Amino acid sequence: IGAGAVGGIAKSIPEISFSGGEVGKYCYAYPWCVGGYFLITKTEDKRLIDELIVSQGVYNLPFSCFLTDDLLFEKKEIKEPMNAYSAFLSSTAAALLGTQRDIKRLETRGASFFAEPIKGFSDLIQYVAVTTGKEEDYKDCLSFAEYLISEKVQKQLVKIGMASAFFGIYDGGAMSALDIGEIGYTVSPFTEKNALLSLQSEPTDGKERAERIKNALKRL
Repeated sequence: IGAGAVGGIAKSIPEISFSGGEVGKYCYAYPWCVGGYFLITKTEDKRLIDELIVSQGVYNLPFSCFLTDDLLFEKKEIKEPMNAYSAFLSSTAAALLGTQRDIKRLETRGASFFAEPIKGFSDLIQYVAVTTGKEEDYKDCLSFAEYLISEKVQKQLVKIGMASAFFGIYDGGAMSALDIGEIGYTVSPFTEKNALLSLQSEPTDGKERAERIKNALKRL
């Protein structure tokens, strides 16, 4: 996301349709790998949780999850990704609204945790687009983009802790529950960075802010 400048030079991709990468009637980008938000806890009993730590990426809108999913936590604290992860590790009664990166870190660490995918929203989808201005290069660029979503390449995404929009590549674990088909909303990859930062800088709560965020979301 935040690739507003690309929107003006990306070429339409008639062979593939994906609503997240559509502008008007045409598709200009499609997902080559998928990430998502997770509610990560150390206990299955959510009554024991007294705080939600929110992992906030540079241009991401994790608080959109509060508009699409029932995350009923009165006490919330927003932190940068690594600080959020560290705070979760050191806490005894906090939950983490984290991402696939946190899942990978916890699994690598051998930590015990529970994770539920947030199904209402994700702006952690990585897109590929064709931007060449040379007509003779278009087919080659498109072929490479299509290669990225081939089953051979997609199955390798487990190595970087990402999911596929086209294939089930996990046999178990938290990532196997992440299904792009169940994600309700996203943000267009062509949204300007300044627009995303503007939404981030507003107060955490409030009806007006909630409406602005809703207007920025894109249905999948």
